[in-house]
Amino acid sequence: MKRPLRDLLRWAGLGLVVLFAIVILAAVAISFQGRQKLAKVRGELLAKGEKLTWSELAPRPVPDDQNVVADPIWKAPPNLSKNQETPWKEAPVFQLNSPLAEKERREFAKLFGADDMGDWLGVAWNSDLSDRKASREQANWILAAIAPYDPVLDRVHELLKRPSLRFGQNSDIYKNEAYSFGGGCLDVGKALSLRALANLALDNTDAAARDITDLLSLVEKMGNQSLLYMEMLRLGIAARVPSLIRAGISEHQWSAEQLVKFEAALRPIDFVAGIAQAFRGERGVRNQIIEEVRTGSRTVGDAHIIPDGKGWPYGNALVYACHTVFGPGDHAALNLDIQQIVEMLDRSREDGAQRIQIGAMLKTHNPITECLCCSFLYQLGGNIDVAVMEQTQLDQTRIACALESCRIKHGAYPQSLSALVPDNIPQLLVDRFSLALMKYQLTSADRFELSARSGEDTITWKN
Repeated sequence: MKRPLRDLLRWAGLGLVVLFAIVILAAVAISFQGRQKLAKVRGELLAKGEKLTWSELAPRPVPDDQNVVADPIWKAPPNLSKNQETPWKEAPVFQLNSPLAEKERREFAKLFGADDMGDWLGVAWNSDLSDRKASREQANWILAAIAPYDPVLDRVHELLKRPSLRFGQNSDIYKNEAYSFGGGCLDVGKALSLRALANLALDNTDAAARDITDLLSLVEKMGNQSLLYMEMLRLGIAARVPSLIRAGISEHQWSAEQLVKFEAALRPIDFVAGIAQAFRGERGVRNQIIEEVRTGSRTVGDAHIIPDGKGWPYGNALVYACHTVFGPGDHAALNLDIQQIVEMLDRSREDGAQRIQIGAMLKTHNPITECLCCSFLYQLGGNIDVAVMEQTQLDQTRIACALESCRIKHGAYPQSLSALVPDNIPQLLVDRFSLALMKYQLTSADRFELSARSGEDTITWKN
């Protein structure tokens, strides 16, 4: 080999060694700075009294006689389960959505205009019945379909007199019972809302009111679970309540006593506080799992919160290397950003939910150096809008109940909402985004409209 070529290769090799050394040193420096930042952020949050791991945030166990889900209707006996991997699917509450016989499927398709019979409860629940009253034919069909499971719903009614709802915990966060049995709460919510809709169409208002009150009690007791999954189930169950109560108000079917019970059951529900607590819980879950990855008790692939490298040459090795270098700083940024979001939500009663600031925060992350922040906050961001907007709808429903109570007592709707305070409602309610008072307009002697500018959307409630 000629000397110039040997010299060139020698210098090229030396250059690669130097470049590799620079990369290693830069990676060590970035990782070191990230660890310092993470330690500082943790110290600041702990000084504020924040709990940073799921173990600290997980709901504490309660005695069985105080726990709504400590009952056989939520869990199938293991020796009777047909599916050992998912035995919860054999529990009575999950049988509410059992497949329909062929004749029932045809009737269902005709009445509800649906093609998918795999989830009749879900299809009926999500049909346009959510915005109008059922026909008598639909109502009778719903009651007949649910009738075999009335004992389950009646047992739920009794269990909801217990003060707490706590699912069992597991040392492996992903095996928390809430992820398995929480879906049963949703099926119960669907069945109760459909039965209430059917009874209202048949003018069985006492039965309908009982189911609506049970729905709200279930939603209230499902709070404080510190899991986004459970908070989204709560939002889904509560979403049908305004339309159910509105249907009865439109026809003046509810009694004053029933309306007072609705308003009292709606009052303790606060989805803005709930989503803030869920964000804290999800932060705790990720903090704990990242620590498990760091200590080797959980692999990167099993963590499910760090993008994997499937399909790339040496993909997992590259992902792990990036996580090792950028992970501490990314982890620190995630903790800090979630703290800023939850503090904004905590202050929303005084300052409003700062939608613009929250939106900007969700978009300011580098997908390479802050992949955890970028993916996690992107997934969570839309849930803030959902929670605040649904809270506005529930607050409008409280006002509507108060308006109808006032009409029953005085023979007419009031000219302004201030006339409702304090006899019909403790205080005037506002939109949680803008803190503006709800707008109220009498559209006729027998009709009214409530509206609020919630974020980018105007939420309207008409009787």
